[in-house]
Amino acid sequence: MTDFTQILNIFPCFFPLLFAGFVILLWYMTSVWEQQKIKRLQEFALRNGFEFRVNLGTSGDGWFEQMFSGVQSNAGFLTAYDGFQPISRVNATVKYIFNGRAGDLPFQAFHYQYTTGSGKNRQTHYFTVASVDMPMWMPNLSVSLEGFFDMVGKFFGGQDIQLESHDFNEKFRIVGSSEKVAHDILHPQMMEWFMHVVPPGFQMHGNKVVLWRNGTLEENFVLDSRAMLAQFWNLVPDYVKEEGRF
Repeated sequence: MTDFTQILNIFPCFFPLLFAGFVILLWYMTSVWEQQKIKRLQEFALRNGFEFRVNLGTSGDGWFEQMFSGVQSNAGFLTAYDGFQPISRVNATVKYIFNGRAGDLPFQAFHYQYTTGSGKNRQTHYFTVASVDMPMWMPNLSVSLEGFFDMVGKFFGGQDIQLESHDFNEKFRIVGSSEKVAHDILHPQMMEWFMHVVPPGFQMHGNKVVLWRNGTLEENFVLDSRAMLAQFWNLVPDYVKEEGRF
């Protein structure tokens, strides 16, 4: 009993060392996992014709200069996505950036995250974003699956844009600043495509079309979003492309 008591008395002395060892082991395992993921994404990009960057890069010799440059780089990159959900330039980080083409259009996909709260209430939110740049400027238009709160809103008088297809109106919520553009873009063949494919987080604004979903970046989403955005652009009528505002 005395020996056991002595061990218990000694243990607190070693606890800081054990904790430090655990932290170092955790850091090492995380670093190894990250390097393996980067290698996998680099190989994926090479196989599928993408340019790939791990992050936006930093400059400066000191840690403060590097941190400040990283914050500025993220904010500058996300400026092009102002007005799109879930994008915010506050406490945001961008990494795993893929650039390529979706048919005739420049394509980009990346991992996006931002933090809210502090201390025990600190929480990180993860998203994957994909986009194409159109050769024209268009009013904002979003198409999303009809949710419970959307139905409640309609019940109390809130309305989205209604199209010719009852089934489409029941399944999707259409919000935009121009009903004409909504009708021009969402013609019968396009509505049929939306019903079949159900592209995630669809938004159009300015010269960008954006898809987004919750969660960390996965290779299949990069490929799927590239294909979906190319298909969408092919279904946009020629007269809409020609009449787009520059």
